[in-house]
Formats: sequence, structure tokens, C-alpha cells
Amino acid sequence: MNVRTSMTPDRWAQLLLAAGAVIAAASVSAVALAVFWPLPSPSAFVGGGGNLPQLSGQRTDTTELAAALGRRRLLEPAEIQAAVKDAGAAQDLLGRMRLQGVVRMGDQPQAYVMIQDEGVKVLRVGDQVLGFQVEKIEAGKVELSLEGVRVTLTY
Repeated sequence: MNVRTSMTPDRWAQLLLAAGAVIAAASVSAVALAVFWPLPSPSAFVGGGGNLPQLSGQRTDTTELAAALGRRRLLEPAEIQAAVKDAGAAQDLLGRMRLQGVVRMGDQPQAYVMIQDEGVKVLRVGDQVLGFQVEKIEAGKVELSLEGVRVTLTY
């Protein structure tokens, strides 16, 4: 015999209230555990040797560190890192650039270089472009270096 029962709206309301109560209880338990559960000492995370440095509560001036990090290239695009591994990498990357012009602004020359998919960039000696370091700018040419390989960009 097939008996089919249907859920009444009151039964649905009871089930939803019960489910809500279970979720609320679980949430309160999780918060209580996070707040009141004791954390292990740092030595528990370093093989029991206690090799973690002690941090003082004093704030330190990070200006000098930030300036030093700002002068270094910490990360390079994966495209450049992979390209440097083969012999023609610098020439391949050079092919993505086209010298548009060189002008002198005061004592400092500037080069206008069209970079594929990026547009025109104004470069000065010391600037970085596609992983290259701009070494020298003269009339009609820009000398660049990439991982010790020097190349010249001309018209």
C-alpha cells in the first residue's frame, strides 16, 4: 500500500526553526572555541626547540628598509625570468620595443619607446623596461642591459 504524506506549512516552519537553531549553536561553539581555546607556545611549532625570535612591543622605524627595498627589483615577470635562460632572450625582448625618438630635457636625455601591447613609454637612464635596465641614451640609440647582456635599441 502506497501512503503519501504531504508537508504542511507548519511542519516546514518547525524544520526551518530547528535547522536555524542547529546552525546558531554551531556558530556560537566555533566562536567560543576560537576565543577561549588556549594557544600552544611557539616552541610547539618549531620542533620543541623554541627557535622563534622574541618580538619586542616597540615599534621600529621602517623608513630605511622601505627605501632599500624600493631600490631593488624584488620580483620579475615570469616571461622575463624564462626568457633570460636562453641565449637570444635579450634580442627577443628587444623586438617588442621600437625607438620613437630621443630628446634632451636639460642635462638628462629621454627616450620615447613604443612597447608592444603597452604603448609609448618615456625612459631615462636608470629606468626599467621589460626587465631591461636603461644604461645610456644618445642621439638615435638607447643602450640597455638584461642580466649582464647589453643590447642597443635604434630607429
